[in-house]
Amino acid sequence: MKTKGFQTLPSRTFYNEGESLFSYLLRTAYNNGISVLLLLNMIRKNEKYLLHKGDIRRIDYYPESVFNLEKLIELTGITLSDVYKSTFTNVLHAFGYCTNGEKARMMKNMLRVTLHFCAQCLEEGLGYNLMWKVEGVDCCLKHNQRLINQCLHCKQEIGYHHIVTIDRCPHCDQSLTDIRPGYQKKRIDNMALQQSLQTNLNQLVQATDLRFEAQGLAQKLLYLMNEAQPVYQADTIKNALQGGYSLAHLLQYARDTISAPKNIRLSFVLKVVHSQSVDINTLSKMEVPTTFMDSLLEGTSIQWTREFACKAPWCKGRGKRNSLISTSSKHVIKSGKKLSHYLVCRECYCEYAFDEKRNLVERTSYISVFDIMSKYNISSMTWPEKEKCFSMNKERIRRASAYFYARQLSKGDIVQGNNKTDTFSLDKFISALRQGEALSNIRFWTIWRNYNQYLLHRYHPIVMKEIFDRRYGEKASVACFE
Repeated sequence: MKTKGFQTLPSRTFYNEGESLFSYLLRTAYNNGISVLLLLNMIRKNEKYLLHKGDIRRIDYYPESVFNLEKLIELTGITLSDVYKSTFTNVLHAFGYCTNGEKARMMKNMLRVTLHFCAQCLEEGLGYNLMWKVEGVDCCLKHNQRLINQCLHCKQEIGYHHIVTIDRCPHCDQSLTDIRPGYQKKRIDNMALQQSLQTNLNQLVQATDLRFEAQGLAQKLLYLMNEAQPVYQADTIKNALQGGYSLAHLLQYARDTISAPKNIRLSFVLKVVHSQSVDINTLSKMEVPTTFMDSLLEGTSIQWTREFACKAPWCKGRGKRNSLISTSSKHVIKSGKKLSHYLVCRECYCEYAFDEKRNLVERTSYISVFDIMSKYNISSMTWPEKEKCFSMNKERIRRASAYFYARQLSKGDIVQGNNKTDTFSLDKFISALRQGEALSNIRFWTIWRNYNQYLLHRYHPIVMKEIFDRRYGEKASVACFE
């Protein structure tokens, strides 16, 4: 039988609830008389890359980066829903990793590379439970027994990449379900913690509608550690902290002032919800009282800077509340002047700061350049005359001119040489940024006829947006682009 060009396997293997995808594929390969590596390569995503044992660790984390999911489903008969539930895909999606899940580090150091197992589960043909891969999960709740972390015959740990058959040791080939007489089962420590950990992990693994973003999550965690009191109490939270984050670090998340936005580690989230006797579903639905948020923001730059807006005449966000977002730079001395509380416009990327009298000062010079270019015909001026007219150096004038010319807000009399932007160069620029290439390298690409052509592409709206989004995220907190 063929479906959509894919050959189905002759023997159908049914998925067990709670089983990991790797376990399911091990059983599927065994039932069809082939090696698991052969099966993995039959469904691999990249046809030019042959999967090997080292790729096995990737399977249960984010299979979409390893496999052609359509081919996996057609070949084995497993449903897409079960693929997600047999991996940490839903967990990653819940915290915003929908397209780059494999790069997510929120579960760093949480996943085991060696097998921990319940012999009774294996004897009953249930396969490897996904929970067994998580550090801290030490017991099987179904059979109320501690997990075994080595072969009871040869005493060796079993790396996932060494496994050939689901219930046999790859080192001595003895059955993992064969418990020798006299074997002493280990006592389960802290059963309440085990139940909380596995319950919350299962809620994340099974759910498709849970969504958390870093700022809101931090606010909820702080509120929980504040013992649900309506007013922020720093000492109460410090006493409740479980390690891994300082209060100052969490406040940066909650106030959206952290310089490099990313999600809070899952291990920390699970510790907090356990210590405060709530579960993940309750955390998701929780609403933080306004009184707590007001006290959390009281006296911070977040509160008083919200009253300011972008002043650029061409900006869509001009005069609109929340057009400016706060940055991580708080106190800087530039040219002998004290500036504080840096801001950046999310629409036009003008950068601002406050002087000592709390006057909003533009730092990028775009507005002053725009005003002068609107009033004077500078096309016939020499560079010394232009520098005098603008009261700034040649480099700043060239960059601001490129900014406006790329937006078709000037005739380009400063950006000379008949330079224009083109789709090929813009696409190449964007692709390079997404691959992590530095602007200092892009500046010297051979495709640029001259420096002015580079500037036109560098300050093009789509390139500036990419730089903004890639470095700081949608709710970025940093202003300086270069």
